[in-house]
Amino acid sequence: MRKNKFFTFVFALLPGAGQMYQGFMKRGASLMMTFFALIAIAVILNLEELTIILPVIWFYGFFDCMNKSSYTVEELSMFEDKMVFGFKLDDVEFLNKYTSQKNTFVGWIVILFGILLFYNTIIRNFIWRLEKYLPGIGILASKLPILILSIVIILVGIKLIRGPQIEKVGEEPYEK
Repeated sequence: MRKNKFFTFVFALLPGAGQMYQGFMKRGASLMMTFFALIAIAVILNLEELTIILPVIWFYGFFDCMNKSSYTVEELSMFEDKMVFGFKLDDVEFLNKYTSQKNTFVGWIVILFGILLFYNTIIRNFIWRLEKYLPGIGILASKLPILILSIVIILVGIKLIRGPQIEKVGEEPYEK
């Protein structure tokens, strides 16, 4: 039975809800989780720059749902219900394979994320404080957890870019 076009449109307005209405629960849930997780991360970590991705996710979800609404029930049944980004929640091997092949890319993303955190935690607030003639050092104390997290993220990114350190065959490790 074909879904009601009005309800399809209404549900398509919320990323993932339209896909769920059409019976694609994994696809809809992954879109919805991505959309709201991105909002949560941006709010919690004060990274409003991440919200630039929200319209892309919204439009993708909307047009994916509206395009599928024109298919017949038989045509819709040919689509596989899978996560949007190819991730499987129970597939650890996929994640290991993806990160080992894409260490450089993932590393740069992690470093960029760390730099954004560092900027939002220290630089922006430091400049704000300077505008008020540097009233105190409380900024570092209040932002210390985020500062540490940003440094750890940068170090993890550097480690991912460098990749695993492989010893050369035939060389003995240095001993005193």
